[in-house]
Amino acid sequence: FFSVSGRLIMSSLKKLCLLACLGLSLSVKMDSYKQGEAFDKCITIADWEGKELGDDITLSDRDSNGCCPTGTVPGVKHYSKYVGAQVVCGFKSDGTLSFSTSKSNGVATCTYNQCYVWKQNIECASGHQRLNGCCAAKDDCATNNCGFKDGCKNYAYSMTNAHGDKSEYCLTYNKNYKMEYTSDTSDDQKDGALDITKVYQYTACEDDHDHDHDHDSTTTTGSTTTTGSTCDVSGITSKYTTCATNALTDMGKQCDCISTFVGDYGKCGGAYKDACESAIATYKKSFTSCNWDGMSCDSTSGAVSFGVSWLMVLASMVATFWFA
Repeated sequence: FFSVSGRLIMSSLKKLCLLACLGLSLSVKMDSYKQGEAFDKCITIADWEGKELGDDITLSDRDSNGCCPTGTVPGVKHYSKYVGAQVVCGFKSDGTLSFSTSKSNGVATCTYNQCYVWKQNIECASGHQRLNGCCAAKDDCATNNCGFKDGCKNYAYSMTNAHGDKSEYCLTYNKNYKMEYTSDTSDDQKDGALDITKVYQYTACEDDHDHDHDHDSTTTTGSTTTTGSTCDVSGITSKYTTCATNALTDMGKQCDCISTFVGDYGKCGGAYKDACESAIATYKKSFTSCNWDGMSCDSTSGAVSFGVSWLMVLASMVATFWFA
């Protein structure tokens, strides 16, 4: 019995070794991964945009420069405070997020940092959520119009890999949202896995509990709970104006003012995203030396009036700074 079993085991190991050595693709179901499990493979864009957790998909290895092959993705960089695609990347050991690709003389180099499986399996109007977090094909998917059921809101974005291949992904949140869990990132990763019950996020859309999500619905006491309707817009604007005016000739302090402004703005919830992103784009043109990688408006959506107010502040500030 041992001899037969031993031969079977050795035969299987040889086959696996052959696959690994030849760099051949493997067919798996993403549902076979545990919730929060580390992921270091590459998914074809066709599977990323078209397949669900329970579907067979093709995985391939990254190259020696850390990049996924042409026509594939490693997942997508985690979008702070949002639940998004079902494979998210960019997690560093210190709790920060970073995801980068570059190309020089035709050679691509990639630093995805740690990727994890974040299974949601949200039920769509038809079928279930795809691996990219969306409920519809790219041509039929737009912000808040992507095949999700009522009560599940979404953003639709695109990403480009190191080879110039574009793909789509979605962010989702419950229409009745608040901030869940804690803003402390030091406990998000543990024992080589992502604990999704620790990741600071807007209330998620309801998922399909037939899949092993391994999380509860606890909202951590003491975490910031805000919605767009409770945002103190005038207070944030006034605070920023005072800070920027007092630091008028100090570019470093100006960057600190902007960083504080974006951080305050980010606590407003989902009602101010468009205006905040427009603000960031405008600030970047005038304050090129700031550390923009550390700033994000990812928790805000659509406040035109606020956008006008900060634009007036910025225009006045830039004029004074450069022409005084």
